[in-house]
Amino acid sequence: MSFLIVISVFCTFIYFLNRHLLTYWKRRGFKQNDPSFFIGNILDMFTMKRTMQEIFADFYNLYKHHRAFGFYLSYRPVLLLFDRIFIQDVLIRDFTHFHDRGFPVNENDPLSAHLFSLKGQKWRELRVKLMPLFTSGKLKGMFPTIRECAKVLEKYLDENERKGENVFDFRDLSARYTTNVISSVVFG
Repeated sequence: MSFLIVISVFCTFIYFLNRHLLTYWKRRGFKQNDPSFFIGNILDMFTMKRTMQEIFADFYNLYKHHRAFGFYLSYRPVLLLFDRIFIQDVLIRDFTHFHDRGFPVNENDPLSAHLFSLKGQKWRELRVKLMPLFTSGKLKGMFPTIRECAKVLEKYLDENERKGENVFDFRDLSARYTTNVISSVVFG
């Protein structure tokens, strides 16, 4: 009999803890979908029926007229921002409070260990190193070089369009443009 009481008290505790954790956004006044026990809002991704991008696209289409939307990756609350003012606050004004993105990163890989993926002290050190490179004066100085690279891309697209080639591999094209901009700005 006492075993059943302990089990029922434990199950009741788990139920109320789960309910408390999965109403984080609702208690703060944000819209949220009803999450599933333990999995949150990513059941379709967990069962491999849909990708994370498809789930995000659905969230966007359902809640794009709200300022923000909260959902859960298991018990981890995640906030999607739609309002320009919120986004500006997070990315500019209060960026020092929102620098931990939660993405796994290999800190020894220079391509994945960038400013948007690092956290804590490593993020602060990289930000201090990069801040002098992106002052308004230096960005104004880079603008003519970036414009010239854009003109080269525009000329390439026009020439191919005249030849009748209207289909482009956007990934390759954007990679080449980005490489051209970076190399032109860095090496003059």
